[in-house]
Amino acid sequence: MPDQSAILTMADLHFGKRTARFNPTILERRLDKLAEKLIAEKHSVDELVVALLGDVNDGTGIYPTQIHHQTVGNPEQQADLLSDVLARFFATIQKAYRDIRIECVPGNHGRTGKFAHEAANWDIVAYKYLGFKLKDAGIAVRQNTGDPFIRKVGVRGHRYLMYHGHSVRMYQSIPWYGLVQRVMRWQLTNLAP
Repeated sequence: MPDQSAILTMADLHFGKRTARFNPTILERRLDKLAEKLIAEKHSVDELVVALLGDVNDGTGIYPTQIHHQTVGNPEQQADLLSDVLARFFATIQKAYRDIRIECVPGNHGRTGKFAHEAANWDIVAYKYLGFKLKDAGIAVRQNTGDPFIRKVGVRGHRYLMYHGHSVRMYQSIPWYGLVQRVMRWQLTNLAP
């Protein structure tokens, strides 16, 4: 068991999306800067637990004009290219951490369209591709085999609930109340940690 662990959360990468200030090339540059900081500020952390919290792909068919706001419109290509980018990022930071563990849940943007089932999700595919690409590096990429959208993850004796949050509704225009209500329901059904 490592002496110290750290948790890095990453969500809403929206790989494939294009705006005036964002595209896949900018995402790669941001990940390069993050890698530099993680290596420089490592301190005495032995294990890095990375929580990939969904919407890593931009998906397709979520809204009518989405294809016009993307550099990569094919969701399978988004998943493949993103897994390459993330594999390079994790291989770079692996120099600074003895152990890296990647825990994943999908979001709502990886869907294959607004009428498709939530489980038809390209985030799940991107995580599988990433797992294949990191297998030889010894970095585990874990997803839930049951409900892929909610996970309980243990880190140094503590349990964390991983969820993208896409189906949590606000109460009185405040997101916090929606989260509290959802966690209380999960606790009643024994899903919460």
